Amino acid sequence: TYKGKEHHIETKVNHSISEMMADYPRIAEINYIEAPLSNYSKRLLLPQLRARISKLSQKESLELLAAFTRSFEYKWDHDFSDINLPMIADEVLISEFSDHEDRVALYYQLVKELLDLPMLVLSFVDDTKTTIAVATDEPLGKPIDFAGVTYYICDPTGPNNSTEIGKFPTAFSTSDVEVMGTYK
Repeated sequence: TYKGKEHHIETKVNHSISEMMADYPRIAEINYIEAPLSNYSKRLLLPQLRARISKLSQKESLELLAAFTRSFEYKWDHDFSDINLPMIADEVLISEFSDHEDRVALYYQLVKELLDLPMLVLSFVDDTKTTIAVATDEPLGKPIDFAGVTYYICDPTGPNNSTEIGKFPTAFSTSDVEVMGTYK
């Protein structure tokens, strides 16, 4: 739901991706986030989202993509496993549920493919959360300055179907984050 309107987006996916990832050795969390969407998902998902954001401002586009990413059911890995199980963006489209770093992977890929904006992948120092900051044309909240560029939090984990961006997740601040990766 975005601005009171429901958007139905078809998310057919190639289930062989989850089979492949189940056998894939564990890699660094940033590698899951930076793993590109499959060509299959790009062909089916991106045109639908591109059509929906084509007449929106940059801020509205980021909000709609956040609402889409937040529309998937949230569940911490630790609710069903003893280990952290990061997913690549395609797996979020397949899985019954996802948590923060999984949604970061999907949001990162959507912003990269559809808006091509500079981004930071941020990890909170207590290692319980990952989020995204995006360099935008207009201020979205409390800024983060990194390497001469101003970024704003666009947390894809927020409340379900929420469009709110520009705010740090509850109980965190700029002093609580480390840059885990960058785009552009």
